[in-house]
Amino acid sequence: MALNNEVRRLENIIERLEEARSNVLLISDSFQEEFQITNLDTDDMIEDIEGTEAALLVIVSWIDEVAQVLNEEIANLRDFSETLEENAE
Repeated sequence: MALNNEVRRLENIIERLEEARSNVLLISDSFQEEFQITNLDTDDMIEDIEGTEAALLVIVSWIDEVAQVLNEEIANLRDFSETLEENAE
């Protein structure tokens, strides 16, 4: 019974991590869309845009790294959860 509770707890953690990953990816997509729109509307402000572009690219890169870490942790937790279930049988 205690093991089943731990497995459920892990499944809840996995669900929260998956939700966080989805949110991070939505933010990343939003930055990328905004960046593309900005480039189309700012021909006269190239220097400012280049600075903004560099900052956004760093942010998007960081968000992508966070999403990758979340993916890895979700996979690790799933494997651990499966191991717990197998050992419980």
